Amino acid sequence: MSFDRFIPEGVIFFLPYYLKEEPKPIPGRFYSAHFAFTLGKFCEEVPHDPSFYFHGEEITIAVRAFTHGYDIFHPNEVLAWHEYTREGRTKNWDDNQNWGEQNKITHSKTRQLLGIDGEICTPCNKKAFGKYGLGDTRTLKDYEIYAGIRFSDRSITKECKENTLPGVSNTPEYFQQFKHAIDLNHNDYRLNDYTFCAFIFEDETGYNLHREDMEGPQFLSKVNSAREGNSFTIWKSYQGPKPDRIVVWPHSESKGWTEKRVMKL
Repeated sequence: MSFDRFIPEGVIFFLPYYLKEEPKPIPGRFYSAHFAFTLGKFCEEVPHDPSFYFHGEEITIAVRAFTHGYDIFHPNEVLAWHEYTREGRTKNWDDNQNWGEQNKITHSKTRQLLGIDGEICTPCNKKAFGKYGLGDTRTLKDYEIYAGIRFSDRSITKECKENTLPGVSNTPEYFQQFKHAIDLNHNDYRLNDYTFCAFIFEDETGYNLHREDMEGPQFLSKVNSAREGNSFTIWKSYQGPKPDRIVVWPHSESKGWTEKRVMKL
């Protein structure tokens, strides 16, 4: 499994990754619920939190397992396939009208457990998390050093970004800021003469931390990739302190600066 991104709510997403031929299983950073093979007592020592709905389950299980003394490995051979296509299949959220609120609870507990964005980390507060908290064999900091991830400011190491083996460096330098998925809607961009679009990362005071412009033809191509009324995503990476918001501000030849959109992170 390889690191993908932090979503706006603070939960880490990761992606499957193709391994070159290896003689034995290799160490991993992440736990995947698609395939988990371990000792039976794991279910008692690191039980799944029943209050978790969806996003947040796997990253918290990974950290909790690590802090309970478990090491994560990925198999070096294909042992199972997961048929993951979803078209035409009923999902839980299709008939669970309250899934959005349940997912918000999961996001909140994930941020608290892992101290994401500086939220008060309460992994040792047994009243707060009980048996669904972190272990005491290793610390959250130990996991961060091992995985190359720092939750407090959403930073990762070059090793994590490039998906090299975890735990190689005992004192990793955190310098790579996470990439952000900027979701926009086709209907908000009706002009055909955009000269460029500015993507500006700001802190909570409005200070410009970083600006990156996308050329007009490239921006229009992204807009036109979505049908009318549909959304499209533009990815932007930023190296530095975690921004408070992203400003999306297109410029056109005929209208000059057009509507500015501020997206809170």
